[in-house]
Amino acid sequence: MTDVPPGPGYWKASDGNWYPPQQATPPPPAPPPPGASMAGTYNPNVYGQAQVYGAQPMTNGYATAALVLGILSLLLFWTFGVGIVLGILAVVFGVLGRNRAKEMGPNGNAGRATAGAVIGVLGTIGGAIFIVLIVAVIGEIEFDTDPADGFCDTDRLFQDPDC
Repeated sequence: MTDVPPGPGYWKASDGNWYPPQQATPPPPAPPPPGASMAGTYNPNVYGQAQVYGAQPMTNGYATAALVLGILSLLLFWTFGVGIVLGILAVVFGVLGRNRAKEMGPNGNAGRATAGAVIGVLGTIGGAIFIVLIVAVIGEIEFDTDPADGFCDTDRLFQDPDC
């Protein structure tokens, strides 16, 4: 055995023999570090389809529900109690959404949950004020309780049919 290679690119193995050059195969790609997003990476093992790896973003359904219910309560405050019920539900879901947002971190939609709760409170207050005003207006209306009895009641000049 010689220490001189028989040609360009030959290499000497640990057994002392010279081997011809081979085309080098690239090493397999390294796996991503833990927690890294591989969204949109292509997997050549699946024929013609791109595979998305990694966890999908979590959503805070309570925050979305609070906002939707709060908006509905504000829009429907005049519906004799429906706005109040929707507003109370918006506040409950807003509190639940804020708690879930604390668990989820910065992507928890805490602002959406707070907005839903605040709008729900406004819808509840608006609905309560509307009902109080309707009851007050109905209480002020005097209904015609004076029948045509032949006597003119001057206190009710325009309502008494006998005047």
